[in-house]
Amino acid sequence: ISENPSGLWLGELMGFPQTSSSCADENQRSIGTPQGKVVAADLDLPNNDLSKADGTVELSGKNFVLDPAAFQIPMALPVMDLGNVEIRGKADAGKFKIEHFQIGGAGKDLEIRVTGEITLQRNAMFSPANLRVVLKPSKKVLDAVPSIGGLLGTLATAQPDGFYAMRFTGTLGNLGLPRPDK
Repeated sequence: ISENPSGLWLGELMGFPQTSSSCADENQRSIGTPQGKVVAADLDLPNNDLSKADGTVELSGKNFVLDPAAFQIPMALPVMDLGNVEIRGKADAGKFKIEHFQIGGAGKDLEIRVTGEITLQRNAMFSPANLRVVLKPSKKVLDAVPSIGGLLGTLATAQPDGFYAMRFTGTLGNLGLPRPDK
């Protein structure tokens, strides 16, 4: 697989369905819409088998927004400006190490960073994962849903920099609830 000007969404490769939602500004795209651009992907997939993947993946996108209603999130969260998305990782014999995964950044409505490993299986949804997630909601998000601070305090460990750290373990199809992480 190499750079894909035809618009292949990396999620298709991983077995995730495409979704879409409308945005007020056509220059912004929902995180659920496959608008990312594969900057570089050099993956060897013998017989299209993810469990044997070797190589690297870099993905970036910009002007992403998240409309929680599109994902049926059961909270009254506002539409969130996430800004840029950057993902870099390396696969070695089916073990995918996330080297850099960031959604949003300083000044955006939500900033998320992910590190960890995924042991790829032929069906991506059955791939065991061990992921550390740190996130920082903006004042806009915290003000819109005052209970979110308490919820994050239960599911994650508050960090001195305002982020919340949590760990997910399970398969990509069933990561379950997070547990607090250091």
